Amino acid sequence: MMRVKRFLALAIAGCLLLGAVGCSTDGGDSSGSGGNSTSNTSEIYKLLPSSLGDEYIICVNELNLEIEKGYTMTSAFRLHILSKQPLSDGDVEVDLGDFGECELSFAESIKQEGKFDEHICLQYNGADWKKLKEAEGVTDDEELLEYRVKVDEEYQGLSDELFPDFYDNSYVVNIDTDTLNPGSKVNEMEVIINGDSSTVDIGTISCIEKRSERSNFGEYDLLFNSFGSWGVNIGGRSDGLMTLPPQVAEVNEDIVIKDIRLLTDSDTLSIENVSIDLTSDDLNINQRWKKGEDFEIEKGCEATFNYELKDTKLAENLNYSVNIYILIEYESGGETYVVGNQVLCETRYDPQMMYAMYKDNVDFSSYFEVYPMQ
Repeated sequence: MMRVKRFLALAIAGCLLLGAVGCSTDGGDSSGSGGNSTSNTSEIYKLLPSSLGDEYIICVNELNLEIEKGYTMTSAFRLHILSKQPLSDGDVEVDLGDFGECELSFAESIKQEGKFDEHICLQYNGADWKKLKEAEGVTDDEELLEYRVKVDEEYQGLSDELFPDFYDNSYVVNIDTDTLNPGSKVNEMEVIINGDSSTVDIGTISCIEKRSERSNFGEYDLLFNSFGSWGVNIGGRSDGLMTLPPQVAEVNEDIVIKDIRLLTDSDTLSIENVSIDLTSDDLNINQRWKKGEDFEIEKGCEATFNYELKDTKLAENLNYSVNIYILIEYESGGETYVVGNQVLCETRYDPQMMYAMYKDNVDFSSYFEVYPMQ
């Protein structure tokens, strides 16, 4: 069985564009799509994406997924395979071994052809993003203006034929939680493509026991419109910060928020900030929740919880997924209740950026430090 790491390619990211002399990173024909050749001399775009042959580029995030048996609503993650020819529903199988059963769902196959976006081409060449950002709004600095014009002119001069054509085949791996045993973990997955088997590192998927503290939902005194979200994009944050979608709830009795916390203790994940929007016929305010202080909400309000979290694993890895459980403890009518929300967050990138990351091992950390997503 062939072992394939998350970043598959150790190949050179492109080739030098030296006058009319073409070259190819895979030793093939230097003309045509993906041949890495040009008829002009470039000072800025000296490296371009390498060619894609018959290999399959397996793209899966580093997973940090806790599955709470009996409660987790979404226990799925994405798998992308980049290939020269399109794949379809029956071409790929996956296996999580003894951890549990899973089912693979085919989403779509999208063809990528032509020139990569400018920021991706610049990242291949180690762009100075701080300088480029400074040049964006400049009107009176001749040197920066010339630099900005040169960058754009050279990019416009790149031919589509210098870039590889490929397909982004996307799948969803759905885990059957009924087959999991609490306490079990898995760190790798077998991927079989048209009969060829590879083993890929996937981070960690773990199964935890259902927490009894959340068995009572307080007779819906704090009633959320939804108890979970899947596929929230947290891509491109080198500081590890992530903003979750607002969670909206109806307040059906006078309640007091006593605590907001994560389901399990974590050395890497923390709640940085919680603000609550309260709206009713005669109220419209936003107030920050402070740990250790009571937060009173009157009956009849609509409460919107806004969360900002920080995960050091995200800061260290631009390809990452994490399953987050946030618990809200509140008092109503003299009783204490706990209600929970699950949010599965993941980094998501377009096919070009995935190609650069997984095929050519291009690191976009410096880009996202200047242009963070969200």
